Amino acid sequence: MKRSMIILVVLLSSASTAAAADQILAAEKRTPDGSTISLEFQLDEVPHGRQVRLGLDARIDWPGLGGSNPWMIVAVNGHPLKAPDLVNKPVEFTMLCGMDTTWVHGESWRIVYSPDFSDAIRTERFSTAIPDVDPYRFVWDATPYVRPGKNAVQITHLKVLPQGSTLVLRDVRVEIGAPIRRTEESNVRPAPAGPLPTYVVSGRRKAAMNVELAAGGGIRIEAGGRALVLSSRTSQPQGQWITTGEDSWKSIAQGQSGEARWNGAGYEVARRVSVRDDHVHVADTFTCTGNELAGVIYENRLAIGPKPREIMACGQPAWFETGQVSSPAHPTITARWEDFTVGLAAEDDIFRMHCDSFAEPDAIGLRDAQLGIAPGKSHTLEWSIYPVPKGDYWDFINALRRNWGSIFTLPWAIVFESAVDGTKTAEEYGRWATSRGMKAICSGQTYFMEDGVLPKGMLGEGTAIPMAETWCSAHADWIRKLRAAAPGVKVLIYIHAQICTEPGAETLYADSKLLDAAGGHVPTPYHYPIYMYLSTLENSYGKALFKALEKTLQITGADGFYCDEMAAAPPGTYAYHTAWDGCTVSIDPRTHAVTGKRAMTTLLQQPWKVALVKHLREQGKTIIGNSPAHTRTMLQLHIPRFTELASFSFAVNTQLGSPWALGNYSPEMSGEVCAHMVRRLLDKAAVFTTYTWPDGVEGPWYQALMYPITPVELREGMVIGNERILTNRSGRYGWPDGAGAEIYVIDRKGNRVEKPLVAQVREDGRLLTEIRMSSDHFAILVRKD
Repeated sequence: MKRSMIILVVLLSSASTAAAADQILAAEKRTPDGSTISLEFQLDEVPHGRQVRLGLDARIDWPGLGGSNPWMIVAVNGHPLKAPDLVNKPVEFTMLCGMDTTWVHGESWRIVYSPDFSDAIRTERFSTAIPDVDPYRFVWDATPYVRPGKNAVQITHLKVLPQGSTLVLRDVRVEIGAPIRRTEESNVRPAPAGPLPTYVVSGRRKAAMNVELAAGGGIRIEAGGRALVLSSRTSQPQGQWITTGEDSWKSIAQGQSGEARWNGAGYEVARRVSVRDDHVHVADTFTCTGNELAGVIYENRLAIGPKPREIMACGQPAWFETGQVSSPAHPTITARWEDFTVGLAAEDDIFRMHCDSFAEPDAIGLRDAQLGIAPGKSHTLEWSIYPVPKGDYWDFINALRRNWGSIFTLPWAIVFESAVDGTKTAEEYGRWATSRGMKAICSGQTYFMEDGVLPKGMLGEGTAIPMAETWCSAHADWIRKLRAAAPGVKVLIYIHAQICTEPGAETLYADSKLLDAAGGHVPTPYHYPIYMYLSTLENSYGKALFKALEKTLQITGADGFYCDEMAAAPPGTYAYHTAWDGCTVSIDPRTHAVTGKRAMTTLLQQPWKVALVKHLREQGKTIIGNSPAHTRTMLQLHIPRFTELASFSFAVNTQLGSPWALGNYSPEMSGEVCAHMVRRLLDKAAVFTTYTWPDGVEGPWYQALMYPITPVELREGMVIGNERILTNRSGRYGWPDGAGAEIYVIDRKGNRVEKPLVAQVREDGRLLTEIRMSSDHFAILVRKD
C-alpha cells in the first residue's frame, strides 16, 4: 500500500462471536481516495455447509447521477475479493444505453457516481442508468478466506481522478447462512426439450413495394401492408429550413429511378431515387452555387406512426424518446413492429462519417449536421431505406451486408506475442505457435531493447520502428526461425499510423502534427509524452512513414502489418489548422451559420491507408486492423478488422464489416474465461480471437476449429459461415446444399462435451444438425461435404 494512504482502524471489541448472528462492522463510513479502512470481526468455527458473506453498499459521492469507475479493492484477511466471490448479482451488467461492463476488473470493484443511495439510478432515464440490478449493494462469499477468531477486512479507495473523491460505505456487515449460489450459475438454462427453430442461410429476399417520388423530393413507400412517408429538410440562414415537397407524385418501378431537386441559399440538391430488389437507394447531390463556402444541415426523416416495439440506433436499443447517437461503423436506425421492420442506413464515406442516427416521438432518421461544400464543388450523400415485412433487425443487417459486399473471409485467429528477445530456438518458437493452433501472430509494440536514439525501454513508434535496431534484429531472428519450424504461420508487425517517437519529430514533421482547435499538439494517453501525427500522401510524415514501413519489412522479413486504431486515433477526432477534408464544417445549430472549417482525421488519412494496403498486397503481404471500417472505401478493401472488448457491446460495431472481436475483455485467458467470451460475443454475432496466450495456460484449444470462416449470415447468438457455424443457441442448423457437419459442443469450462445432445435430421428434404445444449455451452459445426 502507498505510504500516503490513511489507515482507519475500527475495532469491534464487543462484536458477537455467535456464528448465526449478523455482525454490523460499520453503519456508514466516508473515506477519501488513496485511503484504506480496516475493520475487524470475530468468528467461531463456521458450521459445515454454512457460508460466511461480507456485504456493503458503496457509492462515490457526486453532485448528480453519472457513470462508474473501478474505485474499490476489498480484501478479507489479505485476500482480495474477485469476480467468483460475488453472489448477490451477476458480475456483468448492462446500462440503459446498451453498453455492458463488469462490476470488477481483476480485483478493482466498479462503484457508481451518485449523490445518495436512492433508486433514481435505476428508474430515471439517462444513458448510464442501471435498471436491472441494485448497483450499490455488494455481497461476497468470504468463506474461503475467514478463520476462527479475529478476522480483518480492508477496503481501499483507489485514486482514479485527479480531483479528490469520497467513497461512501453503508451497512458493512458479516452474515452467516445457507450457501447462495453465484447468479451466473443460477441463471443457466437447461437444454430445451421441445421443438427447435431452424437456422439455414436464407439469402437475398425481394421486397414487394410501391415507391413514389414527389416533384419536391418527398418519398412514399408501400410494403408489407404499411405506408412509409419520408421527408428531408436542409438548412437555410437564420435558423430556417427547406422541407421536401409532397406534390405531383410519380411511381417508380423496381429497377427504375426517379429524380427531383430543390434549391437552398447558396446550394442546390439533385435527388435520385432508385428502387432495388430489397431496398430503396437515395443519392442526394449537393452543389455549392454561390461564391462562398456553403454549410448545410441535412436530415432524412421517416414518420413512424404507431409506436414501434423497438427502435435500434447504431445497433443498440434507443434508450431515449428524443435523442441521437453516432457510429460510422454502424450508421443505421431501425424501427420494428410485430410484423414489420424498416431500417435506414447512410452509405457513402461522407455521410457515414457525419451521420447522426436520431429518434423522436413520431419519427426516426439520419442527419448530417456538418456538411461543407466549397464554391463550385459537389458532394453526393447516399442513404437507403429497407422495408422488411415479417422481418427483424437481423434480416435488415444481413440484407445490408450482402449489398455492401461485407461477406469475406476471416482466415485465422491471431495472438499477440511481445516476449521476443532472440534467445529461443526454432523448435521453441515453432512449438509455441503449433501447440496453440495459431496461423498468425502479431508482434507487440516496438521498443528500444538497449540505449540508442532513445533510452532503453522507450517505445519506437512510427518512423522510429527501424531505428530500434536490436528489437528489429530479434524479430528478424524470430521470424526466420518460426518460418523454418512452422511453415505457413504469418508474423505481422504492430504499427500505428499516427503515433511517432522519432527524436525531433515535431520539427521534422511540423506540417503533419495533429492539432486541436486551440492549436495544441494532440498527445496520446501514454504515461510519458508521445504525440499524434497525420499520415497523408502529401505531408512529410506520410511520406516518411511509408518509407520506414517498407524498411521495417526488409529488416524483419515479416509477412505484413497489424495496424492499431486503423480508422483513426483518437476515434472521431477532428483536425484543425491543417489541410481541409473538403466536406466538414462547424455549423451553429440555431442560426445555421458556418462557424469554421475542420477536418475528420479518418477522411484526411484514408487515401494514404488505401495506398498502403494496395502496396502491401502487390508484394503479397498481409494487413489486418483494429477498429471496424468507418467508410465504404475502407470496407470494400475487405481487410479483417477486429474491435477491442472494453465492453461486449462494442462488437455491435463489427456487424456491417468483419464480425471479429479481440478477446481482451478479461486479463485471464484460460479455456473457461475464453469460452465465456466466445458465448457473449456470439450474442452480438461476432467471432472471438485470442489476445494473449501465456505459457502454462491451457487456453482456448477450440479456437483453431473456428477458422477460417466466411460469415454469410448473422443472427443473435450465432455466426453462420460457408465453412462452419458458431452458435450458443439450441436449434437445427445446416447449409442450403444440405452439407453435413462435424460437431463440437463446448461446455462452460471450455471442455468438449463427450456425448452432446445432437442428431442428424431431415427437414423439407434438407439434412440438418439438431443441437440441444444448456445456455452456458456453445457449438462449432464444421462443414463436411
